[in-house]
Amino acid sequence: MEKMHLKQMAYVLGGDPLPDLPIEGFAVDSRLVLPGSVFFALKGAHSDGHCFLEEVKRKGAICAVVSKEFSQEIPGLLLLKVEDVLASLHKLATWKMSQKKTRCIAVTGSVGKTTTKEFISTLLEGAFTVQKTPGSANSQIGFPLSILNATGEGEFFVTEMGMSEKGNIANLIKIAPPEFVVMTKVALAHSLFFPGGLEEIAEAKAEILSHSHTRKAFIHMQARQFPAFQQQEYFEKVFYGLSSDEFVQSGDVLLQQAIGCFYVEKERDRLTKNFALPFTARHLSENFLVAALVAREVGMSWEQIFVQAQLLAPYKMRFEAVPKDGVLYINDAYNANPESMKAALQNLPAPQKGGKVIAVLGEMRELGAFSQAAHQEIGKIAASHADLLLCLVGDAVHMGTEFSKSGKPSQFFLTLKELQKELLLQVKPGDVVLVKASKSLKMWEVLEEIV
Repeated sequence: MEKMHLKQMAYVLGGDPLPDLPIEGFAVDSRLVLPGSVFFALKGAHSDGHCFLEEVKRKGAICAVVSKEFSQEIPGLLLLKVEDVLASLHKLATWKMSQKKTRCIAVTGSVGKTTTKEFISTLLEGAFTVQKTPGSANSQIGFPLSILNATGEGEFFVTEMGMSEKGNIANLIKIAPPEFVVMTKVALAHSLFFPGGLEEIAEAKAEILSHSHTRKAFIHMQARQFPAFQQQEYFEKVFYGLSSDEFVQSGDVLLQQAIGCFYVEKERDRLTKNFALPFTARHLSENFLVAALVAREVGMSWEQIFVQAQLLAPYKMRFEAVPKDGVLYINDAYNANPESMKAALQNLPAPQKGGKVIAVLGEMRELGAFSQAAHQEIGKIAASHADLLLCLVGDAVHMGTEFSKSGKPSQFFLTLKELQKELLLQVKPGDVVLVKASKSLKMWEVLEEIV
């Protein structure tokens, strides 16, 4: 697809005519503006993009999309005035997607979205040209922005869709209508904004099933317990998971683990021969299974999938194994909720003989009324899988309290520096160290001077 031009953009957004100049990129952060780009002046809770227009001009932007309420002129910078800047960002991304012939695959859920999206992309690349949303660009801003900045056109576009409130996913599927949908597990993520708990979260996640363009949905069998995923749809639903899962029902497609290998089955009928994966963690294996089912749906053979599967690896800061000086650090610090904390703890590799497991955990934020109980539960689980708990700020103190009831030591810290100092004193060759917390804590900085 050719570069978008200003004239084209103005026509789509219904603003005053603009010159027919090529657009080199799009930005919402003035620090990321490049020459020849368009800046969307979004107004947020803590900053207003309209305050950075002079900086945007100095960096070489050719145009800014601004609110009609903005009365100033910025000499040297074209302004396109619109009713709603965010709505215009969505509208332009929707138009760009409508010009593509690519088939869209959308991934959502409370855990494993980015890893699943990356796994699907890697498998499909064995037979198709593939585009994907970068990293965790799944928000109301990051998602449309990533579409506008995407170059070229693949046969498939693999996307990740996130939410923090009802209606978010409904907005995103309007931008990129999915032909195939993947739904991972439902967990207490952002439950501060969902006082109804898991059922209310599931209801909001189920918005991904509401587009008429969707032909098939692959849903983790854990999600089936929620009414939002029990409704009859006009398309086929495939429920998937591990054979050892408590939610297994007749008709599910299951990943079965044998000695040192895996196979896929349905109704006790094998669908594959035994095969190996480059990891053994349960949650990563689930991510592989649904990625493989998507690949099969679009025409790949199991043999093609097995070859591509050897290229799979955890995405950065998602259960990423980093060996250093005889210690195995598991960097899972990108984000955390109760389900992902549980998965990380339960899938830790064993330490070497004489070594120990150190859990370095921060609080799980945005849990609202569920926070204390959720942290207590993780503390109990951690006591079954770790020998020492170092926890950081806020409600993580409840983890430590529960962990200590096991008789094992735990310590509580108010700063990353203090925690890092203690970790360096405690860690020894042969140890396994898990680092995980909500993204806003930037827990990955604990490892920056260590690995």
